[in-house]
Amino acid sequence: MLNTKYRLGAFAVALASSVSIAAMAQAQGVIGSIAKNDSIFIDGKTFNVITGRSKGDAATDVRKLAARELGAGAIIFRSDDKLFIADASTRIPFFLADADTERQRPLGLRDDDVERQRPLGLRDADVDRQRPLGLRDTDIERQRALGLRAEVDVERQRPLGLRDADVDRQRPLGLRDADVERQRALGLRDADIERQRALGLRDADVERQRALGLRDADVERQRALGLRDADIERQRALGLRDADVERQRALGLRDADIERPAAASDADGGRQRIYINDPEYAYYRLKKAFEEGWTTNLAK
Repeated sequence: MLNTKYRLGAFAVALASSVSIAAMAQAQGVIGSIAKNDSIFIDGKTFNVITGRSKGDAATDVRKLAARELGAGAIIFRSDDKLFIADASTRIPFFLADADTERQRPLGLRDDDVERQRPLGLRDADVDRQRPLGLRDTDIERQRALGLRAEVDVERQRPLGLRDADVDRQRPLGLRDADVERQRALGLRDADIERQRALGLRDADVERQRALGLRDADVERQRALGLRDADIERQRALGLRDADVERQRALGLRDADIERPAAASDADGGRQRIYINDPEYAYYRLKKAFEEGWTTNLAK
């Protein structure tokens, strides 16, 4: 008999769509089945198994609790004071039967396979077909370079000098008298010289370009003016008033603020905050969700 410290209690819940309820009832060790919209809650502290029926639509409960499908089924068991669950998504080791082991054993090549894969050398016909063939007499004759034919080709390729007409056409011609006259440089005429003579500034231009100083009105307008008493008063920094100090004082959370986030989480599409580092709160939320979603058979 094992020590009570190492006793294990196992509870199996099978959800297989391919197995009918009648077949499950006939299976050995079946203690019941889960009807539509029914549920089972396993208390992680007392290890009690509680059945319940949904108060609303089971599809709503799936979205509200962010539940996931277990697929072919799940196994829930107890080890010491802890509960464990293994479903189809968990890696559960299985041992192959002897028949499976024998079926998966690799088989070597049979004699027929070895014979079929043996490389075959070239046959005489293949060797003869691949033998290089030299040039035939007709190929040599076709590739022989042919020289120039008689005097017709030589005469056609002989360079010809310039004819008298070509020499006369390419002889440079000097400038004619008309061209020399047209290209002679002409000096400036008296009218051009007069037009290009520089003219000094007239008295009116000199007067117009004389720099004028600032007038008294301009000097007065550009004089810097200091800040007036009203400007100094308006720019003086003012400290915080008692009302501002009071308004900026940090206030702690009121009881209503603490209660409001819990209500907001239920109204926000069923998304609930999870406190990973608080197992007591996680247990409280799980048990409360079960009691709110299903009608239990426990006495109030």
